[in-house]
Amino acid sequence: MKYNRQGHAVFYNRYHLVISTKYRRKIFKGGMAEYLKLKIREVQRHHPDIVIHEVNTDQAHAHILLSIAPKLAIAHAVTILNANSS
Repeated sequence: MKYNRQGHAVFYNRYHLVISTKYRRKIFKGGMAEYLKLKIREVQRHHPDIVIHEVNTDQAHAHILLSIAPKLAIAHAVTILNANSS
């Protein structure tokens, strides 16, 4: 188990986030799923407080295992992920 550190905090948290498509349409097939995984991984480069551990897709939704620093609200992190992956 690896603990993350910041200036005044040591933390270990994991969030399982499920993002579904509008109307549960089955659009994540083949290259579209790989492109979504790539875009979600790019978020980590621009926002170092969000650490993406794992990304998997089904045909109608994506599963993301991530760690978020305590100084960042969970809702704000989900907004960042949705904005950068849409």
